[in-house]
Amino acid sequence: MALSLSKEQPSGLVCSYWRLLSVKLDAASQRAEVCLGLYKDKEARQAGKEPATWAHYEWSGDDYPFTVAAMDEANPVALAYAKLKALPEFEGAVDA
Repeated sequence: MALSLSKEQPSGLVCSYWRLLSVKLDAASQRAEVCLGLYKDKEARQAGKEPATWAHYEWSGDDYPFTVAAMDEANPVALAYAKLKALPEFEGAVDA
């Protein structure tokens, strides 16, 4: 599971494969943190290459997508990807 959305790096390298590297949940305080790696493509990630860059997001309070009801419907990874796709910076991203 990953997202596909092209982003040109400062070096000129165009990368398109966003993959979750970690999802940390604190249900008691309703806080979540996710970290994504951006790879050139799926093949680069599968070959063990390092991400070209990373992105971190934190959600809490009303922005917290991992409610009990939501977790009954989907796993945390699927919920995180759905939340990311709803962000303006991931507009146009598709499942990869």
